[in-house]
Amino acid sequence: MNQQPSVLKGGHYYGNTVVRRETSGVLLTEALYPAGHVTPSHVHERAYFSFVLKGSNDAIQNPNGKGGHASQLMFYPPGALHLGQVRKNGGSSFFIEIAVNLFERVNDHLKLQDTSIAFNGGLTNRLLARLYREFRQIDSASEIAIEGLVLEMLAQCSRDRTESVTTNRPRFITQAREIIHEHYSDKLSLSVIAKLVNVHPVYLATEFRRFHHCSIGDYIRRIRIDAACPELANSSKSLAEIGAGIGFSHQAHFTRTFKDHIGLTPSEYRRHVRK
Repeated sequence: MNQQPSVLKGGHYYGNTVVRRETSGVLLTEALYPAGHVTPSHVHERAYFSFVLKGSNDAIQNPNGKGGHASQLMFYPPGALHLGQVRKNGGSSFFIEIAVNLFERVNDHLKLQDTSIAFNGGLTNRLLARLYREFRQIDSASEIAIEGLVLEMLAQCSRDRTESVTTNRPRFITQAREIIHEHYSDKLSLSVIAKLVNVHPVYLATEFRRFHHCSIGDYIRRIRIDAACPELANSSKSLAEIGAGIGFSHQAHFTRTFKDHIGLTPSEYRRHVRK
């Protein structure tokens, strides 16, 4: 008699949790695996993405007797069989688990694949890399950035990934931009913006990137940094005051984001423009 695979409930993984963060219906987990770790065949109650950060997964033989290797980035719908694996040299993985209610809302809109998907390069892997960076370097725009990136990744799991052929900027994109420009220093939610402009959050996230070549989270950061530049040049406010005024709760987040966009720290920029 074949033994039934284990069923893991939400938030449960094999391996040792290193970092975990939950936001906007998404649970992000980084797990560490010692050398020789064996993961038995199992299923998860929730849909999730699995990404091998370090090491490799050597698949134990499938039920049909053939061996195989999992892709570095995989998507598993709820209840999909995850084959048993062994980590000969150990390593770590990053998991993006989707809450049931979020998955159902997205699935109603996109009709997601009901089988596992392996991604080998392309947009989904680039989105994943950006998501992992958001996960490890949290700031006040990370929540909306994570929400948007996960929705974009799920869009790549749709049964019909036909690209929109619209070349003219939709009105809802203009409306979303106006909301962002008016409230960039506030804590914004992708779901709230989508509701205000009357479109599905997945559609807003994917179309916003198509027309602006960045996520809404990155767009908000760009506006904040643009607003900080004249303050640094013309006011005597402290860096903490300027950062707080444009939506950064910590000066360290403000400094890091400013340098990412400008190439200088706020202090260096202030000295440079006041010479």
